[in-house]
Amino acid sequence: MPRLPHDRTWLLGAFGITTAFSLLLGLALLPQGPGAAAFMLIPVTLTAVPLIVRRRHRRRAALVSTATLALTAVLSLPSVGAFLLPGVILLAIGSFKP
Repeated sequence: MPRLPHDRTWLLGAFGITTAFSLLLGLALLPQGPGAAAFMLIPVTLTAVPLIVRRRHRRRAALVSTATLALTAVLSLPSVGAFLLPGVILLAIGSFKP
């Protein structure tokens, strides 16, 4: 059975996919005003936090970021929340990996 990558790989994947979706959605929301586009910085920040904390605090930071990003995705589900779900899934996997 193949081994799953280390938790940091999952966290980097969550950061990458969330950044890509947020950039595309931010550009699409730009005609509605800079505030709507700036909203897309929240998911990017949430997925970056576990990557910049120390290793011993990474799991706790990833769990808090996962919960917050999941709440953001659920609350914004009627508009852009569905695009945040892949990042939530990868972040959740990374937070439970030893």
